This record gives sequence, C-alpha cells and structure tokens, in this order.
Amino acid sequence: MGNKIDLEPILEEHVSALCLFLDSMGISSNIDPEEEVIGEHLRERFFKLEGMNIDGIRYTIFQISEEQYGGMTDDWKAACEYWVERDIGREKKNLNNLEARVKKREKGLFKKEMVDFSWVGGRIADVLNQDTSLREPLLGELLTARTTGSDADIWITPKEKGAWITGCATNGHKNKKIPLLLPSKDAFRAYDRIAKHIRDYTIL
Repeated sequence: MGNKIDLEPILEEHVSALCLFLDSMGISSNIDPEEEVIGEHLRERFFKLEGMNIDGIRYTIFQISEEQYGGMTDDWKAACEYWVERDIGREKKNLNNLEARVKKREKGLFKKEMVDFSWVGGRIADVLNQDTSLREPLLGELLTARTTGSDADIWITPKEKGAWITGCATNGHKNKKIPLLLPSKDAFRAYDRIAKHIRDYTIL
C-alpha cells in the first residue's frame, strides 16, 4: 500500500501551466471557486471559458486506489475534461447517442505503432468520423500521450445538463512533479470543434 501523496504542489504547477496555455491561445478564462473540490486523495479546479464552444475545463488530479486491497497506490493521475453545457435531458436514447470514444488502429506484431483512429459509440461518433479535420491534431495528441507514458484515450460522456470531453491523462508517481500533458494548440481547437458538433447535434 502506498503513502499519501501531497497533490497540492503538483496541482499548483499544473494549474499554472494550464493558465499560461489558455493565455497563449488568447482565451479568456477564470477559475470558479464554487467548483473547487478538495478531498483526501483528490483535487479539482474548474475553469470557465468565454467565447468558445467549450464552456469550461475541469482539471482533476487524484491518487490511484488499489482495487484489490482497498488502499492507495504510489501513483497519481491528472486530466483535463472539457465541458459543453447543453440541455440533453435524462432520456437514455439521447444520452446513448452522445457517447463516443476513439478506437485506435495499430500495426506491427511486436512493437505496436498507432497509425490511425476512428470514433465508435452513438450517433455523434458518425458525425465526428465525417470531420476529417479532427484526425491529424488528435492523432498527434494520442501519439504524444503514448510516448510520454500518459493515457492515450479520448472519449465523450453525456450528462443531463451537458457533455464531458475527456482528453489524454498524465500519469505520475509519488510526489514527483510530472508536467501536465496539455494539447497542442491545434488539438485544443479540435476539442473545441468536437464541442461545436455536440452543440449542433443537440439542436437537431
């Protein structure tokens, strides 16, 4: 079982990096203190965005639990989730239609190489597959995540009041400060295009 990890210094470094990234994109943002979460093994911050299809970014860092014994490991994970506020409702059909995840295509018998991806899931996956502008920046995002030991995955989780787009997560060990895996500017624009597709789809 692992010892408790001091997440606060890692969080401060990550939040600072995220603020600088948003400033470099010319995006106006502010941290909502009412959405701040401080748990024993968890921290969250929520950034409200202006002038974007993405309404906000939830930054989360948490110490990973040990499923078999119920304790904690010496590892942590940090990720950014992009919030799109829409009135989706509780109907299961509507929620299922907005679920999607990338399915990676690889080649090679021993050393797997990621060469492409497609979207699988509900009807929104078909919409995203038709948008070829998403491929190059998000494939780059997935490849960067894999080469840096991060989680190479992207998915959409619909909720009653909107949808979360979850990007690649950063993995760390003990109190070591690992830089937050931020998207490239093109990848961030791709996330914003996904948000626009979600907005357009929920109007239909």
